[in-house]
Formats: sequence, structure tokens, C-alpha cells
Amino acid sequence: MLLCGPEAAWDPVAVVELEKKYPGLLTVRHLAREGSDSVLLDPNGDVLEMLGVKSLASYIIRPDGHISYRCGGANLTGAEAHLSTLLSPARPQAEHG
Repeated sequence: MLLCGPEAAWDPVAVVELEKKYPGLLTVRHLAREGSDSVLLDPNGDVLEMLGVKSLASYIIRPDGHISYRCGGANLTGAEAHLSTLLSPARPQAEHG
């Protein structure tokens, strides 16, 4: 998943919860003009412009490079619904007594 726009615009708790729901299946990356060391930097905004991102957008990109979902804004509800059609969430492991 690619989250485009300022890193601070995204709810970090929601992002972590989404990653936890699909461990090993979902990786979330940020693309922004500036940010922390974990952000993919696009200082001139060239890539953001090519993607058509005006301020914020989320993309779900399959391993084969196909963009299967795109949405403007920072709400991840639609992305989560789309992921649920593609992936099976992790199941809690049973405790052994």
C-alpha cells in the first residue's frame, strides 16, 4: 500500500492496525515531498504529479505492479474494504495450556 502526501496526515494507529491485520501480506509505504527516514521522498513532487495526487491519496498495488485500488483523502476505510476482498486477515493463534 502506498500512502501519498504528508506523513503526518495519516492516522498512524490505523496504518499499524491495517498492517497487523495482514502480516506478511501487506506493506505500507509513504510517498511525500518531505518526511522521516522511512518516507519515500519526492522532493519536487514529480511522482506525486504523475500519480495525479493533489494532496492525499492511497493506493493498493499488487505484487505484479497492478494498481488495484486508488482513493483520494486520508480515510482508509475503502482501502481496508478492498483489502478484505483480496486477502484473508491473520487469525489469532490459539493458546496452548
